[in-house]
Amino acid sequence: MKGPDPIEPLSMLAMPTRRIPVLVDSTPENSEGFVTSGFWNIKAKPTVRRLSLSFVKNLKNPERRKEIEREYGAIAEDEWRRLSALVNLIDRLKAGDWSPIIRSNTKKGLVYMRPSDVQMYHERPIDIPLQPDSDFGQGAKLNMSFSAPTSSPVEGVEPFVSTWSSRPEPAETTDQYAAYWVEEERSSIMTAAYVLAAALTDGTRSTQSVTWWFRKGQTLLPGYYCPDILSALYELEKWNTGTPGRWGICPKCENEFKRRNADQVYCTEKCQRAAANQRCRDKRKAVRAEAKPA
Repeated sequence: MKGPDPIEPLSMLAMPTRRIPVLVDSTPENSEGFVTSGFWNIKAKPTVRRLSLSFVKNLKNPERRKEIEREYGAIAEDEWRRLSALVNLIDRLKAGDWSPIIRSNTKKGLVYMRPSDVQMYHERPIDIPLQPDSDFGQGAKLNMSFSAPTSSPVEGVEPFVSTWSSRPEPAETTDQYAAYWVEEERSSIMTAAYVLAAALTDGTRSTQSVTWWFRKGQTLLPGYYCPDILSALYELEKWNTGTPGRWGICPKCENEFKRRNADQVYCTEKCQRAAANQRCRDKRKAVRAEAKPA
């Protein structure tokens, strides 16, 4: 499966023409400015600095991970696996491979359900179909296989709560409910674009859009403040994935268009000439108005 633009597989995200800096907490000697917690809370975070895009270079290298963790603290193994999967996905898309992503997950455990509900699941397996050409994917399926009812509760076994059922209160565990061993298998087929968007959104959920004081430039600038290094890594991967200024709106005809380069303002040369002619007419009109006697 090809991406939206097979000729330019790197250009997956339309970013602003100028990159918004990614900010992290810093030591006072490396501080570049500060952000605040809000208008009514004047407590500042004066030790923030920018991270360059090169910070996420060679993330697959185990030594690079050690360097990052030595400076910013340990990253949980499952979180690191998710980040590594995102990096692998981005590399695959850069190579032009936009094939769908198939995921499957199996879970076993004890669940409390009414016998009638168990029968319903046996008769009607859960299948969530989507259109074959959907932007999200081709569908999702949930298969559940149940054992015969067993005693409730089972000593030493902690029941898991399925999405499709919940454990009743102890007072309700009478003839209405029974305990079953269940094997739950979930599978889905998702487009690469959907998985990429979901991973970047989830990874940057703790990022805050802020206005910060850039000390060297003595000016206020927009920025993305990341409270931990993991969200900063996701934010930087997002910027590394996109192309600055790829998508725009023509100020003349107000139509959306894909820029050939980051400096392109108008969708076509026709709109560019029309806008230039309009500026000339407006200028002549303003000169005549100034020369007209009161």
